[in-house]
Formats: sequence, structure tokens, C-alpha cells
Amino acid sequence: MSELSMSSRSTSTKIGWGILMFVALSNVLGHIGLAIIESGPDTVFIAWATANLLAAIILSIPYRRGEKWAWVAISIMVIPFAMVIFSNPQIGPIYLGEAGLIVLGQMLTYSAFFGK
Repeated sequence: MSELSMSSRSTSTKIGWGILMFVALSNVLGHIGLAIIESGPDTVFIAWATANLLAAIILSIPYRRGEKWAWVAISIMVIPFAMVIFSNPQIGPIYLGEAGLIVLGQMLTYSAFFGK
């Protein structure tokens, strides 16, 4: 797909991209904050922050260009978010909700990548 500016894309694509970027950036900031607040940097928080920073970078460049591999890469991010519910039932519903937002964002951008 040739590079398209976000302004030439549909409203649903813009909303979907915005949801995905919000989830990625809020998780970067949240997990960095948790790493600082907790009694020393926790590797898990740093790993989550790094994974979400990578997602934000993918969303900023190749995703906006319409590169199909970027759509697939962001889709894979749903798996660890949804899996947290099995390892920590207290915070699992939060991550499951974020997984739902990622799925919603991906559904809203699907037609921009793969046609209608």
C-alpha cells in the first residue's frame, strides 16, 4: 500500500489509530511510573513499558504508512494483554479491557489495510 496521510483516511481509521496509540502511550507512562514508585525498578514493568514503546513506534511510522506487517504486529500485542488475567486476577480485568481496546482499534483500521 502506498503511503497515505491520516487526513486522507476514514474517520473510523483515525479513531482506531487513536485508540491504539492511547493504549500504547498510556501503558508506557503507567509502567514507567510503576517502576519508579515500586521499591526499585521491576523488570516486568520495564518490559511492559518497552513493549508498548515499540508498539507506539510501530504505530507512528509503518502503521501510518499502511504497511500490513505493522497491522499484524499490533494484533499480536493482544495476546500478552489478554494473558495477564491468568497470572494476576486482581489486575487481569484491566489488561483484558485494554486487549479489548486493541481489538476495537484493529477492527476500525482493518479496511485501511486490507480493503473492504
